[in-house]
Amino acid sequence: MERFCAGDLVGVRAGKGRSLLLAHPIVFSKAYWAIDRFAEHFDVAAFDQRGHGESPVEGVDLDT
Repeated sequence: MERFCAGDLVGVRAGKGRSLLLAHPIVFSKAYWAIDRFAEHFDVAAFDQRGHGESPVEGVDLDT
C-alpha cells in the first residue's frame, strides 16, 4: 500500500485495475475501509477527510 498526500489530504493507494475512490463516513478515517480486499480487483485510493485520521484540520476556512 502506497501513502500519498494531495494538498492537505493524506491517503493510501493499492491494487490495479479500474479506479475506485473511497471516502469514509464523517466520524471515521481511511482505516474504515478494507482496502486490501478492494485492491484485489481495483486500483483503490482512500483518503482521510480534513480533521480525521492523518489529514489536519488546520488551514480550513469554514466561513467560505
